[in-house]
Amino acid sequence: MPAEDIKELEFPDTFLHGEYEGDREGILDVRIHLNNERKINIEIQILEYPFWEERSLYYLSKMFIDGFAKGESYSVLEECIHISILGFDLFHADHYFSKIRLMDEKTHTIYSDKLSLRILYLNQLEQVSVEESKEEVYKWAKLISAKDWKVLKDGMGQNEIDRLERDETFKNEMIRTYISNR
Repeated sequence: MPAEDIKELEFPDTFLHGEYEGDREGILDVRIHLNNERKINIEIQILEYPFWEERSLYYLSKMFIDGFAKGESYSVLEECIHISILGFDLFHADHYFSKIRLMDEKTHTIYSDKLSLRILYLNQLEQVSVEESKEEVYKWAKLISAKDWKVLKDGMGQNEIDRLERDETFKNEMIRTYISNR
């Protein structure tokens, strides 16, 4: 989504409360509400986590019904996307980025565009094709997985490099982000 299309970003509470005392609760890394029409969960998991597929489906389902009240029209349910940034592969991972949607297996027709998952496999980045390395998702993935400043600077545009060199607050934030991701 182009930045100019974003009218509003909201970072709500990332703690998922259960409706009842015995309900499961959870904590998301980032939850974003875009333009009052799309919700996005972002979870980063570097170490292998059993039942990741079930966990991501749980968070996606909770997000889909969050705020939906009795008597409301189903038309108010917003598009929901769960993004997993993983440092390990799921059993079916054979490429660096997956986009998963609900569809009819026979006709390959999308059943609904309201629920989808995106999975980024950080440890697959070195095996991408030349064509894949030109994709924006790949460039972004290389930035967030940078292990040194050279890789980070190589992936940045000239505006970001200039800002990094002259803006001390921006530089400190980049350093904090880099350290917290190690």
